[in-house]
Amino acid sequence: MDKSTFIMIKSTVSPVTFDVPGVEKEIHRRYGLRISHFQRRAEFKGRSELHPRQFSFFSLCHLLKGEGWYWTPKTGRVHVSQGESIIVTPGQTMDYAGRGGPWVEDYICFVGPVANQLLNSGVLKQGISKIGSSRRLKPIIDKAMDPSDDAQIEANVLLQKIIVDLYLENRPSQLDGREKSVENMRTLLFNQCEKWWTVEEMAKECGMSINHMRNIFKQQTGITPKTFIEDLKIRRAAERLCNSQSSVSSIASEFSYRDPYHFSRVFKRVMGMSPSQYRLAQGG
Repeated sequence: MDKSTFIMIKSTVSPVTFDVPGVEKEIHRRYGLRISHFQRRAEFKGRSELHPRQFSFFSLCHLLKGEGWYWTPKTGRVHVSQGESIIVTPGQTMDYAGRGGPWVEDYICFVGPVANQLLNSGVLKQGISKIGSSRRLKPIIDKAMDPSDDAQIEANVLLQKIIVDLYLENRPSQLDGREKSVENMRTLLFNQCEKWWTVEEMAKECGMSINHMRNIFKQQTGITPKTFIEDLKIRRAAERLCNSQSSVSSIASEFSYRDPYHFSRVFKRVMGMSPSQYRLAQGG
């Protein structure tokens, strides 16, 4: 069955734009995510001619059988193999099809503010990703087929999980030993959370300059080493507040804060309330 049977053609001008079918239910509006259409083992004939398209929705397809190509104006045609997925984001000009034999896929199309936030955060990206041979979209489609509110919520949760899993699984490999050393440094920070590491000590541990270490660290985490250490210490301290009767000043000292007032100020910045308020709010 052709995917066009699930969508309404908005325009015949190249590229052709496809609108979102169906009606949003209240549960989708409240949740912020709607699986609009899908199909299990959809089969399409191969073709070589280019038909530029745009979707007004997100699309995630998993190539189960065959091989083909994926095209954007920027990348040109790129080979797609069995066990790979294609994510299409709204408004992006693209096309894909099988080459030679048939193209068989599971696909899910979806819309909503949650998907938009995943796109804005960089977790959801247009393009080809490795997804493997197991039919990982089928359980989501099985749930989405059930119109009950509970099943729709479960389908949304499963969809978000596969999107995050694909993001994590397809991150670029470590390019060199310097990047690996920064990753090892982060593990050391977790294991020695009580110590107050300086950027000089961290750079020395990694065997590189301070600026180089800081840049790689921020690329990997999105934050500076100082912010990472402070947030890690405070989150561990928050845990100690909940599972011990130690005083705030004692816990501050455990995490190398010499001044409990400074500790309290940092704690409030990270957790949104003072240590005492946090302990009280958690039933301590």
